[in-house]
This record gives sequence, C-alpha cells and structure tokens, in this order.
Amino acid sequence: MGFTGLGDPLQITRIEVMELAYNNVQAGEAVNAYQVVFLDGAFWLRADASNSARARPPIAIAQDTVTSGQLMDAWMKAIVSNGAWSLASGLRCFLGSGPGNIVTSAPTASGNISLLLGWAVTPQTLEFSPAQPVTIAA
Repeated sequence: MGFTGLGDPLQITRIEVMELAYNNVQAGEAVNAYQVVFLDGAFWLRADASNSARARPPIAIAQDTVTSGQLMDAWMKAIVSNGAWSLASGLRCFLGSGPGNIVTSAPTASGNISLLLGWAVTPQTLEFSPAQPVTIAA
C-alpha cells in the first residue's frame, strides 16, 4: 500500500494493490495518474471506449503521471482512492469516451466499447477490476 500526494499537499491518495499488472513498462504517450491504460505491444497507451483498438486487454490503471518514453507502473486490479474523484457510491464505473476516462454510465453510441472497470466504493474510491470489453452494436 502506497501513499502519494496529488497536487494539494493536504490531499492524500491511496492505492491498495491487489495484483500488480506490469512494473516499469514504457509509456507510449503522456499518461496522467489514475487514467485507464492498455498495453499495446511494449507500451502503455490511454484506453478509449470510442476506439476499439484502444479498448482491449490488458487494461490497467496508471499509478503516476508520466511523459511519453518514461517507465511507469500500472495495476490490473486495485482499490484506488483519489480525492479529486466525485463518484456515486455503489455505481458501476466504465471506460469512457476520451483517452483514459472513467465514467459511471456505460457508453451507448454505436461502435463504442462497453468496458466495466469496477465499482465506486465511495465517492473517491474505485474497486478497479476490469471485465472483458463488449462492442455496442448499431
């Protein structure tokens, strides 16, 4: 279990690792902490429900903010707390349209990917445990 600051020094962020996905894998683009990523060959890229090529396993959540080319850690399953989130407790969380987004409503647009990421335990805590992605038909 690790603690890191996120902007405001009084804001504590907590991640309980249940399963380390990959350690020290290179980011293929800039990634912010707590964005959803997928492994594209040898690089982590931000996942996106509106792009089926960017919504495929393995899916994980980024620990830190990194620039393209930096090494990063990401987890496939974890209890993640982020004081900047405002989730509705008990709701399911999905991969959103837009790079790395987490939303509480499944995408409904034709061709989008519905990927359950887990459940909001509290407004600032997500039980991150991704399911298999499902393509939404027209």
